[in-house]
Amino acid sequence: MPDLIKKLISGEIDIIPFTSPPAVHNLLSAADEEGKADALAQALNEKTLTASIGPTAALRAYGIEPALESKSQKMGGLMQDIAQRVSAGNGAARTGN
Repeated sequence: MPDLIKKLISGEIDIIPFTSPPAVHNLLSAADEEGKADALAQALNEKTLTASIGPTAALRAYGIEPALESKSQKMGGLMQDIAQRVSAGNGAARTGN
């Protein structure tokens, strides 16, 4: 996971979908163990389109505001929402929530 964290912080990854609170916790816990939790949270807020299935209190608990919250409770719906966002020209932009 250190490589994923490094790439997220550096802005090499445009989009990251979260499908469950444990996924959020595991990533941020790993970053915390590396002393990079704050940098990761900042990158997820500023550089990456952070997407989630439904409202994700777990992201907000770490100070991360999702750029996209799918109303669908299914992975397919989340992927469709991401595709629509990207095809609309918004890419990984944090605007247009």
